[in-house]
Amino acid sequence: MNLNIVAIFDKDGRKIGKIIQGVKIYRPGDIAKAARELKIDMAIIATPSTVAQETTDKLIAAGIRAILNFAPIKLNVLKYVKLRHVDLSTQLINLTYFLSAPA
Repeated sequence: MNLNIVAIFDKDGRKIGKIIQGVKIYRPGDIAKAARELKIDMAIIATPSTVAQETTDKLIAAGIRAILNFAPIKLNVLKYVKLRHVDLSTQLINLTYFLSAPA
């Protein structure tokens, strides 16, 4: 399987247009255009909870079919969209347990 990160979206105007390790940073308003041009079908959300659903809706409207959600909120998606939620606080608690448990 070949997974490539091909675009980053950020609202910080100081970052837009920059390239990090070969990946260009776009404005959130460019999601639809970039998704179409770069043939993006999967996205990762790592936004504050206040904009996560709005971002999800934009991604789905742009044709994204799979989303990995790191935002601290449950998202609503259409039936055909594959969604996986990663709760970082739960994962950190699990790691803490394993570090403190006897071998």
